[in-house]
Order: sequence, then structure tokens, then C-alpha cells
Amino acid sequence: EILAGSPRGLYRTLQIRGQESNQGPYFLGGSAAAGNLFIIAGSERVTLDGQLLTRGSDRDYVIDYVTGTVTFTYRRLITAESTIVVEYEEGEGPYGRTVLGGGAGALFQVPLFNAPGRFQARVIREKDDPARLRTGELGEEDETILAGAGDDPYQAVAGGVVQVAPGEGEYDQADEGGKTIYVFNPDGGDYDLTFFYAGPDLGDYDLDQLTATGQKVFVHRGDQQGSYLIGRPLPMPESQSIATLTAFVGDTMSVFLEGEWNAGNYDRNQLSSLDNDDNEGTAARLAGGLKNRPLKLGGMSLGRLDMTGFWENKDAEFKPFQVYKTVFDYDPWGLSDRARQDGFLDQSDTEAGAEAAWRIGGEKAGLRLKGNYGTLAHGTSLTADQVAGNADWNLLGGRGNHLVQTAEAADTVDPLDIKRDLQRHEVSWRVGPVVPKARYRFQKWRDGQITVGRAAGFRLEETAVGLGSAPGKSLTWEVDFERGLADSLYTGQWKPQRDSRTVRSGLATGRFAGMRLLGEGTYRTIQEPDRAEQTTRLARLDLSGDWDRIFADWSLGYRVNNSRSPVLDRQVLFVGEGLGDYDQDGQFVGEGQGDYTVVLAATDSLVAATGVRADLNWRQGFQFLGKERWYGAWSSLSLVSVESRSTTEDVEGLLLLCLL
Repeated sequence: EILAGSPRGLYRTLQIRGQESNQGPYFLGGSAAAGNLFIIAGSERVTLDGQLLTRGSDRDYVIDYVTGTVTFTYRRLITAESTIVVEYEEGEGPYGRTVLGGGAGALFQVPLFNAPGRFQARVIREKDDPARLRTGELGEEDETILAGAGDDPYQAVAGGVVQVAPGEGEYDQADEGGKTIYVFNPDGGDYDLTFFYAGPDLGDYDLDQLTATGQKVFVHRGDQQGSYLIGRPLPMPESQSIATLTAFVGDTMSVFLEGEWNAGNYDRNQLSSLDNDDNEGTAARLAGGLKNRPLKLGGMSLGRLDMTGFWENKDAEFKPFQVYKTVFDYDPWGLSDRARQDGFLDQSDTEAGAEAAWRIGGEKAGLRLKGNYGTLAHGTSLTADQVAGNADWNLLGGRGNHLVQTAEAADTVDPLDIKRDLQRHEVSWRVGPVVPKARYRFQKWRDGQITVGRAAGFRLEETAVGLGSAPGKSLTWEVDFERGLADSLYTGQWKPQRDSRTVRSGLATGRFAGMRLLGEGTYRTIQEPDRAEQTTRLARLDLSGDWDRIFADWSLGYRVNNSRSPVLDRQVLFVGEGLGDYDQDGQFVGEGQGDYTVVLAATDSLVAATGVRADLNWRQGFQFLGKERWYGAWSSLSLVSVESRSTTEDVEGLLLLCLL
């Protein structure tokens, strides 16, 4: 479920709610086949529940830049509580774009304080060229529509009804209460239509079905009762520029003061003079602090003290090039649910905070205490504040981290009365060759303004214990058991919603004969009221080798996953005249002989499946033939992979297939 999408010039961010699965794919909103190739390879940042992930088939996720999808590996278990944030840079917009920028800076010394400082100024501008539309040219009628659309994309829509010869179209006209509507005619109609997705309850039509050839069939639902409208959206040529001034004085490890001021101009539609009153906006930040200040009493050291504070403000009209904040930034305030509302992330935002930290001791025995206080004013009427305390300690092989946080938020226009509490405790202790671990996490959220219709709050409680090897060993292992309980608040009563149990294990050996063995496994069961028990199994075994003597390195992997994956639908997409391989019915007509292509898109339906995969990677060098010779300065890479997936319980054949 894509919850919110926020354009930021060349950058975009999507917040996606997870599902009970370890796999995606999660679609980012477009595909190359549809003419929407907008992701620059390697430019994305993927975050799962606030944790930055690493790309790679043997790490956390893989991404397909062509179809715009992110698929998570066995290492990341995605649940219904998971929130995924994907930030990526657009590779191509609808228009040719010119980017200009420049900057200058100077170093200086503050006379009275003998402190170093620096000043910087920079300007950057990005501008679309309306005469360089990548998919064709704008006609006079198109430019007239754009001129009258202002900044409203729903007004920048050309007509989508084309009358054709009788029986050669797809739809016929009909009258419904005095309104002309269009009805699909499988035997051929008099009109061809172009539909576009407007959003839930913003359109008049819905996608009713796909024919056997993948042709989309739309049906009229009524005014604002559907998700699609008739028309051809026209891309609006944008122009954006930002000027930035920054100043810094002092040393971030001692005493410092820094400030930043930004002025931006963002014109969403260069071809229209309407709605230009909100193009200009500003953003500013001021921060300072004292770091690493010693505390003494009668010659005795009492540790060190850090004190910092900041204030920052962003106008609603200011649009940065990169992402300013995501839903995760509002979660500590208890506002992650509100932050998912359309347009929330673009509203004005003022945040201020102060932090004090005290620490004493060292590696063998030490203590660090930290306290935070923050305030937030968002939009025109929403306010929030939060208080947090954190403690870290280490003593005689033991370590611990403890966090207690509470936040409250209120809104006088769009009522909410939120309180959020969070506790997190982690303790571990080294006992000879093993390290016992325990952790506890409790989160509670409620909105006093919600009385009926949906849950007025939730609470999540997770308790885990584990055992692992002591650090510094060649053989490392870990076993972890976690139980999670989730409740929802309905009409003043807490009702159980989910009881999950998860066992995780991992093993990694040191190098032996140039080889290393790595194994990981996860087993998770979920019980919900009035539903069958759900089970997820993930396992991986990798054997890798680095044999320098024969100039070869290799890896042999075996993986099993059992989860629920989305059902894919076949869709026929128009890509331009002579740019596709298929006709409008999804029939292959030859490379470059058609106007359409065929892609697979995820649906809301899920199916339980078990997947097994085995692969062998072998890279062989030929330096032994002579490093300085051309026939020795090359290498070969071989990949052999076997993969199979089944929706039945009979998976013995799959396991044997990949083992053999």
C-alpha cells in the first residue's frame, strides 16, 4: 500500500506499508515500458522501520530500475507493521532539463573569540524546456490547456475521447441521468478512450477487469465514485531555483554556532501565469552548542558534559531539491499516522530542540546519560512536544541501553489528541565464551479524538532473549527468540490483534582453506483472532572461497523462503508508435513493430508460496599465463542458478531439485 508520495525536484520519496511477506516486489510508481523511467541506478535509499538498508542479492534488497520495483531478500522479514521508505533520484523527466549552479566561500577569524569561521553562498537552478517534450511535441491546444491549468494537474488534462469508424473502437456512448458516459463494447464500439489514474474517490471510472489479452476494461461508477478519469494528462514544465547562505563559527567538538538560510522559487507550470503567488518560500536553521566540557570538583573529575540546541523553520511554499522529512521524522511525535495524509509533508514546519548529555568512565566501566526536549509547530494549527531520556552503561563485561520517551500532539482545526509512549531496553553480559542478551520494547499510541469508525490507539510489546558467541572468536553464532503482542483500542477497550513468535539463528565461520561458511534462518508464527495460524520460514546457507593460488573466488548458495507474495497481473502499456513489440491486444508482433509492451504488475491479492534457490558463482582469473601478457590479464565469470516456487505444501521435490 503506497501511503504517500512527495516530489522534491529531481528527488522523490515513497512511504510504503508492508505486508506479511519477506518478499516484494514493491512497485515505486512507474516503469520504463510506460515511459516513466525515473530512477537513476544507484541513487536510491531504502529504509525499513527507520533502518538504512544495503542493496545486494546477498544483503537486504534488490531493485529493478526498469520496472521500478524493490524486492527484499530473506534477510528482511516484512510484516504488516513494517514501513518502508524509498528515496530515489529521477533519471529523466518529461521534458529536457537544464541545470545550472555555482557557489563561493570564504574563511575568516572571529577577532574577539579567536575562533575560526567560514561562509558559503551557492545557487542552483533546474528548468524544463517546454519545447523539448521527450514523448513528442505540445500542440497549440495542449499549450492553451496548460496556460489555463495553473498548478493544478487535474486541470492540465487534454481530451481523451476519439471518435473512430463504427465498430473499430472499444467503447460506446450512453446516457445516465442526463450525463454522457462510455460503456465498453467487446464487439467493437464507436469511440476510443484514454484513461488516467486520479486517485481513490477522485475519478468517475474504475478498472473493472483485464481481458484474456491483457486489455483494460473500465466501468463508470458515478461522479467521484471511482479512481480513473477520461483524459490525457499533460506534463507541466517546471522551474526551480534555490539560493543558500551558510555560516559556521567554532569547532563542532568544542564550542560552535552555525546558521543556514535558503530562498527558493518553484514554478510548477511555466506555461501558466496562474497560481504563482505561492512560488517563493524560505527555510532557515540555527544551531549551536558546547561539546566535551570537563566537570571537576576539588580536582576530581566528574565526567564531561555536552549541551546543544537547534531551531529550524520551513515555509509551506519552500520546496527543497531533496527530501526534507519523511513519516519517520514525525513518528517520535506520535504523528506518523497524520503524516501519511496527502499534502502533510509539504506544509510549513517549525521545530526546536535542546539536548544535554553527561558521561563518565571508559571502556571497562562507564555511564552516559542524555535528555532531550523538543517542540513542533506544523501547518497552521498542529503543535506537539516530546521528552526523552537515554542511558548507556558498561560494567565488567555487561552493557545496556535504555530509552524512555513520551510525546503529545494536538490540532485545533483537524482535531487530534495524541499521546505516544515508547520504552526500549537492551542488556547483554559476557559470560566466558557466550553472551546472553535480553531486550524489551513497548510502544503505545492513542488519539483521544477517535471514538468510532476505526481504532483509537495501539500498543506493541516485544520481548526477546538470545544467546551468542563472545566477540573476537573465529566462529560466531547467535540464537534469538522474540515474542510480540499487538492490541488495538476500540470504544475504550483494548482488544488483542496479533501474537507473534519469531526464532532467528545465525552462524559464520572463520576462514579455513580459503573458505567461509555462513548460515541464517528465521521461523515466525502469527496468531490472530478468527484466522488460521500464519507461518513464515526463511533460511540461507552460503559457502564461499577465495583461492588466490589458482586466481579464483567462488560462492555456493542455497536458500529457502516460505511467505505470502503478491499475485501479478499482465498489463498492456502504450509506449509510443514503433517503440514496442506488442499490439493493443497484447499480441507479439515483432521487435519495434508495435506500439505497446507487456509488463507484470502486483495486485492486492496474496498467495502463500515456498521458494527454493541454489546458485553457484565462479570467477576465474588467468594471471598464471602471465600477468603482463594480454592473454593473462583477463578473467571469466560463470553463474549457474536453479530456482523454483510452489503454492502447495508438497515442497520435497523443490528441496531435492536445488540440492541436486
